[in-house]
Amino acid sequence: IMAMCAEQVIGDSAAAQACEDHYMKRYRDLVMGRPADIPSDRYAEIQASCKQRFGTDLDGLARCYGLEYGMTRGQKR
Repeated sequence: IMAMCAEQVIGDSAAAQACEDHYMKRYRDLVMGRPADIPSDRYAEIQASCKQRFGTDLDGLARCYGLEYGMTRGQKR
């Protein structure tokens, strides 16, 4: 994350810090794993689908997981 941000914002330490903060938050969101209200089998489906569509794009993955969690929660109601 730090190397990626350093390349994106060469010489701008404030922008580099903002970039790092943004991607670290995304990374933390993703590594926290399955929320308690999402069944493990559904989480495995979400994980596989999002990884196939977005690979290592942290923003894409975080949006995908969030959308899928929301849809799964909506179906429970």
